[in-house]
Amino acid sequence: MSDQDRDDTATKLTPPLPDFQLESELARELGCHERTLARPRKLGKFDFMFWAGRVWDHRPGVNEYLRSRVIRRNPPRNLRRRRSENRDSP
Repeated sequence: MSDQDRDDTATKLTPPLPDFQLESELARELGCHERTLARPRKLGKFDFMFWAGRVWDHRPGVNEYLRSRVIRRNPPRNLRRRRSENRDSP
């Protein structure tokens, strides 16, 4: 069975629960690779289920996990000022 055939059957499947989405579709929608979702899933970072031979991820759990992994590189300017003021005052 080719990947295209699997994708065609996946679109025919309905999610077992309302907040669950097929992992391959979720990865495509989020613009990431399936492995990006598979690693934290195996570590138990969010809920998932096997149903109809496919992996279904809990959409709100995935969104929460990905948001927690995003790190802001530069703090806002006012935060930098407050930090420098705290260092200067004894």
